[in-house]
Amino acid sequence: MQLQITDGYITGYAVVGGFPDGIEVPDSFLEELEPEKIGYYKYEGGKAILDEEKYAAYLAEKEQGEASQ
Repeated sequence: MQLQITDGYITGYAVVGGFPDGIEVPDSFLEELEPEKIGYYKYEGGKAILDEEKYAAYLAEKEQGEASQ
């Protein structure tokens, strides 16, 4: 399995194939990720660490957008 990393954040993953600059990780790494939070996990020291502030800001923005409709 490979991870796609952009600016320190996991922005994609591939279980088949890969990315030109992908980082190889064990298939079990996928168990650490919640697909809807891809883009909000930092890749540090071989682990996925959720950037809770960034994800909370995204949720607040999403709620605000839905409320204005």
